[in-house]
Amino acid sequence: MLRSCLAQASRTVASTSSTSFHTSAILQAKVKVELSRKLRRQQKIAHKQEEADNRPHPVTGLGRGKEHVWDQCDLAKILVSEEDLTAPSVETDTTVGKNIPMPTVFSYGIREPEAALLFHDLPQLSSTQSILQENIITPEKMNELHIEASLAEAHKSKQFSRVVDLRNANADGIHFENRLRIIREFSAPDRPFNPGRQEVQAAMLTYRIRNIWTHMSTKRYRKDVNAKRRLRELVYQRARILKYLKRTDRVRWDMLLGRLGLEPGAVEGELMV
Repeated sequence: MLRSCLAQASRTVASTSSTSFHTSAILQAKVKVELSRKLRRQQKIAHKQEEADNRPHPVTGLGRGKEHVWDQCDLAKILVSEEDLTAPSVETDTTVGKNIPMPTVFSYGIREPEAALLFHDLPQLSSTQSILQENIITPEKMNELHIEASLAEAHKSKQFSRVVDLRNANADGIHFENRLRIIREFSAPDRPFNPGRQEVQAAMLTYRIRNIWTHMSTKRYRKDVNAKRRLRELVYQRARILKYLKRTDRVRWDMLLGRLGLEPGAVEGELMV
């Protein structure tokens, strides 16, 4: 009787120890598997976060810390900003010889040929016409009339330069001037004014996107729902134009991205605005 009890007790102890050892091994294996899954999950999240950080912004078209690329692109160089209009410096027209103050940025429609015609040729013709209308007898009288006519034309030119200064224009006038500059800059050489060209359309959309983004960057308009909706539409429209240009002419597409200050990742793939 005693022997049978001892044998049964030893068998019970042996089975219990083996079961405990088997269970602890399984638990350790489960813990290792769970730790490896957690590590892979963390690595995946970190990789996605790194890709998101390095991915260019779909609105600005640049990654973090690359805003200087926009300042150096062709589109940013031709646009008229508020800083340019608020600058106090005024150029002086020394070609006329009357020290006529010239605006730093002319109003829309006036370029260098028109400025030379208005501030150089026209005052001379007007002063000559006023002298010819007088009955000049002596050279002294002619010299006196010439001085008076020159001073009068200088005064007129000074007043007219204030009228054609772009600083007197409203926001619509500034946008109109920038649109004209974009069309002239991004049109083909054989067609100097072609608003329907893909490069012109993409540059125009980038200009509008930048304006809305600047508007929404202020604290007051950060939650402007209508502006955000319009911004999303413009970003997708620009992406469609650039995708079409890439499909038809890859060389023009590469050149245009550099001129607009955009990275390829900002206009390809799924865009989340």
